[in-house]
Amino acid sequence: MRSIRVLAAAIAAAALSGCADGPVVPSSEAIAPPTGPLASHSSSASVEYQVHMQNYGWEAWVGNGQVAGHPGEGLRLEAFALNWYSGAFNGGPFEPCWDGVCPEPPRVCYQAHVQDYGWQAPVCGNGQYVGTTGQARRMEAVAIWLEGDTDEGICYEVYVQTYGWQGLSCNGQVAGTTGQGLRLEAIAVHTY
Repeated sequence: MRSIRVLAAAIAAAALSGCADGPVVPSSEAIAPPTGPLASHSSSASVEYQVHMQNYGWEAWVGNGQVAGHPGEGLRLEAFALNWYSGAFNGGPFEPCWDGVCPEPPRVCYQAHVQDYGWQAPVCGNGQYVGTTGQARRMEAVAIWLEGDTDEGICYEVYVQTYGWQGLSCNGQVAGTTGQGLRLEAIAVHTY
């Protein structure tokens, strides 16, 4: 129950801090990873993602908490692409129109901190990618958030060179490191 309260408090703090509008340089406040029932929580939203890895190129799409990348193999994650599907707008329980007014569905945004470049501009919408390909540059950190009117959320974990798996980050918080020259080696993304 404690981890659910911690996650709920973090989500509320993110909403109040304007995370939904997309940080240009995201927050790095840590959130305890969920345990117990929340760790296996199922959402009507879903996510799929893929990574571009050193020596491998673009890998197959994975989703909903699966690991993308090669943790512990000493290879850099170079780029990341993501597709997020809102349960509310993709067959979920939400009726999106009211009195003929239909809001835009929420969308996913994300950005990466890349070797020699720093924070790249955020990209929003499915199928975009952050990072680089063909330049042999490591991604060092990532932030992912949802824009629009939604009570759904997105959390992610990264495997960082030297440190291993980091704690869970949610809704625009930084996952990874900046200014330390450490590569991301893998990522897993969860929805709730």
